[in-house]
Amino acid sequence: MSRLTLLIFRFAFVFLLTLSYASAALTTGSVTLDGNVIHYQAFSGTSATDFAQFLAGATLVNFETVSGVTPLVKTSYTGSPTAAANLIDPIVAINGAFFSAGGQTPGKPQNGGAPAVLVDVSSLNGAHSGKNVLGPTAQGDPTTPLDFTGFFSVNFPLAQPISRFGWWTNPNGGGVAFPPHINVIDSGGNLVDLSTGISFTANKGDFVAFAFDKSVVNEVELFQTAPMTIDDFTYARDNALPFGGSTSSVPEPASWLLLLSASATGIAAVSVQRRRSRQ
Repeated sequence: MSRLTLLIFRFAFVFLLTLSYASAALTTGSVTLDGNVIHYQAFSGTSATDFAQFLAGATLVNFETVSGVTPLVKTSYTGSPTAAANLIDPIVAINGAFFSAGGQTPGKPQNGGAPAVLVDVSSLNGAHSGKNVLGPTAQGDPTTPLDFTGFFSVNFPLAQPISRFGWWTNPNGGGVAFPPHINVIDSGGNLVDLSTGISFTANKGDFVAFAFDKSVVNEVELFQTAPMTIDDFTYARDNALPFGGSTSSVPEPASWLLLLSASATGIAAVSVQRRRSRQ
């Protein structure tokens, strides 16, 4: 194998390896509410650039410091009893959002729900930032044990709906095989799930985000194959569809081959030019 060929193969390996760590997927479409068309974006990926773009103009809840709550330190993803000090109060907002492990009434967070638990997963590398994440508890159990197979409800008052939200899934869990429930209240006071008809999947450790061009969302229910936790929950009411242009610009496989071919051709041309210069 010539030195040129070896160089090309090394370049290809590094190139594809880099792409594998910057995966992203974006789906767009529209839904109808009260006869009006609402456009949406559904995103999943691991790019820090994409996350930063989504974070612009939004509110972040990172769970590192929650007033009056002590994190439950975990060294394995198994359920365990919790103390009252570990539990999030579902009727007290954290940066404007109300979190529970289910049971809240969409648009009426004051109705409460099952408490979620603040978990320190630093020994498990389970947080996107810092060391704390939010974990679910078993609904209906008076001792509210930690239950990593559960889900979350994030609620907003009826008069303060949001337009977009996102969260980081647990890197040690499974994927997301369906959209979260995205609950809105229509003009007749009926509950409507905007996720109906949206096809969506995401990998473990992804940042998962949904954005609509109208602020209509009162509650979202978040799911992931266990262990289920959420970190760096982000939301806004700006009606922005943030992904586009240079965002989510990871090439499709066909583009990879095209770029790789072009790069290899460039390397070969440089090599030939150098040989001619030496001659």
